[in-house]
Amino acid sequence: MFRNEFDNQVLTNTYTTITGGVNSYSANVGKTEIYGLELEFSKLLAENWIVYGSYGYLDAEITEGTDRDQAILLNGAVCGNLAAPGCAAAGDLSGKEPPLVSKHQAAVGTRFDFNPTQNDDLHFYVGGDLTYRSSFYAQVHNLLESGDSTKLNLRAGIDMGAFSFQIWGKNVLDEDAPVGMLRYVNFTAPRSPADRTRGFGITPSSPSQWGATATVRF
Repeated sequence: MFRNEFDNQVLTNTYTTITGGVNSYSANVGKTEIYGLELEFSKLLAENWIVYGSYGYLDAEITEGTDRDQAILLNGAVCGNLAAPGCAAAGDLSGKEPPLVSKHQAAVGTRFDFNPTQNDDLHFYVGGDLTYRSSFYAQVHNLLESGDSTKLNLRAGIDMGAFSFQIWGKNVLDEDAPVGMLRYVNFTAPRSPADRTRGFGITPSSPSQWGATATVRF
C-alpha cells in the first residue's frame, strides 16, 4: 500500500503557432494525491502446473490546479484570459482524475508443463495470460475515455535441449480499446472564438496476432 503526493505537477498541452503548426508546452496543474495498492501471487497447483497473477489499484485525484481549456469549456471564449472574472473558478480542476491513469489493472496467467515421452531432454508446455485495464481519461477535463481493455494471450511450445519452438497468439480476442490518447488540435473543425477546437491522437491497440518462434541456444 502507498500514498504519493505530487506538488507542482506538470502535464503537457498543445497550441497552434502563428504559422499554423502545433507545438507543445508544459503546464503546471497544481497538486495530485494518489492512494494505491499492489498485490502479486503465484501458486503451484501441481508439480508442473503454476498459476500467477497481480492486481493494482490506483486512486488518483487532482486536489489543486487550474486549466485554461477547462475554463473555456464552462464559460466560453471570455476565459481565453484566465484573469477574466469567474474564469479561474471555472478552470478549477479540483476533484478531477489525472489523464492516462487507470484505477484498476490486473493480470492472471498459467503454465502447464508435461513430458509424455519420459525423455528428460524433451518438454512440452501450454499456457496463457489474461490482462485487464480499466478505462482512463485522455485529458484533465475527464470527458473522453478509453474504455476498459481485456486482452488474452496464448502460447504452446516444446523444449528439446538447445532448441525451442513456440506457437503463440497475442490479443486473440481482438480487443480494440486504445492503449494511449493525446489531447491535440482538430484542424478540420471551425476555429472557436477562444482557441482551436480540440482533437485527439489515439494510439490503437495491436490487432489479434498469431505466430511462431524458433530458438537455438549455443
